[in-house]
Amino acid sequence: MANYQYLLDNPDNDIDDGRLVINPIPDKINNILPSLYTLPKQLPPLKSLEYDAISKCEISVKHQQSNLNEALTNSLQGSSISPIGKKLVKKSSELTTKPKRPLMPWELFKAIETKDIMFIMTCRDHSFQLLLKKVGGTTPLVHAMRLGKEYDGIAIVLVGAMSKWVNTMDENTLKTAENRDILKSLRTNLKLAIDHGLSTGQTDLLASYLQTLVMSEGDKFINDATQLVAAALNHPQLSKPVQTATDELRKFATWRLDKSASTIASLDDYLSNGIADLVMMACWSQVLCFYQQGEPIPTYVFARDDRCFKTFLESLSAAAITIKVSASHKLKFQLHAIEKIMALRQLSLKERVIKLSRVLDQGVRLETLL
Repeated sequence: MANYQYLLDNPDNDIDDGRLVINPIPDKINNILPSLYTLPKQLPPLKSLEYDAISKCEISVKHQQSNLNEALTNSLQGSSISPIGKKLVKKSSELTTKPKRPLMPWELFKAIETKDIMFIMTCRDHSFQLLLKKVGGTTPLVHAMRLGKEYDGIAIVLVGAMSKWVNTMDENTLKTAENRDILKSLRTNLKLAIDHGLSTGQTDLLASYLQTLVMSEGDKFINDATQLVAAALNHPQLSKPVQTATDELRKFATWRLDKSASTIASLDDYLSNGIADLVMMACWSQVLCFYQQGEPIPTYVFARDDRCFKTFLESLSAAAITIKVSASHKLKFQLHAIEKIMALRQLSLKERVIKLSRVLDQGVRLETLL
């Protein structure tokens, strides 16, 4: 092996005048070559290194994004589920390896800090209660929120895991004491997250937290609220159906929500969406009293943008003749007012709900608001 070390040690010999004789053979007395400053092989070009680095980064990002997308799949797209939910759990469990030992809370908190999505998904599939466990006065979801906005993706994964668990539950599985305790802890986690988001101004994900919180109450909440609003529709200006829907929906958040919701755009949109949907569901339930072949608006479309409104319009179209013959004048007016006001897509949901309240709760003439 040639050793050119002495050339580096003699910077004065930078100019080759043709008289310099290079002897690359090391001293035979010392058979062990000293450490070299020079590399035995040339490094790849810088462009090649940059290309490899970018390629590996893209692969890593795609892998993490795939994990994130999988975690969010069906997380906030809920339905009344049970058979479908069970299939999702089975499919999800196949994607993660069951740990050989119990997972520890500190490991989960470390995974949150290092954005280890796969570990969080393993907890979701095999140790779900760990995602809800309060350690050191904080929950995993609140811990992710405290780390800052760059950890919103981790917070989404956590709330998506909660939503997915809710979607897999039905009346039979919730009869067990263990699942009831998990559900109670899940609601507490979401309320704490809403509290923390409101107190720190982290409001981007509050609508997702509230949506999952409402989902955790199951069909019972929506059905009970629908019945209350339907009863209020019988005496609208006295019982105020829109205000009743507003009060029922706000009960699911903490006391701070009443003071702050109007200042948070995303949360305000979700509340307005839910309020309008409750009024539509309640009004349609009045039609079902004489339209026997009809079915209630499914709860899984609740607060899902305009899905409830589309279902409402389809139902009205199917029952148009029956409504014309059998519905009272008051019910016809209420159905017509809801249809006209909710069709004003140039207005925000909040503005439409305000108009709905003025017509149904206060008795303002519909024509003056269109």
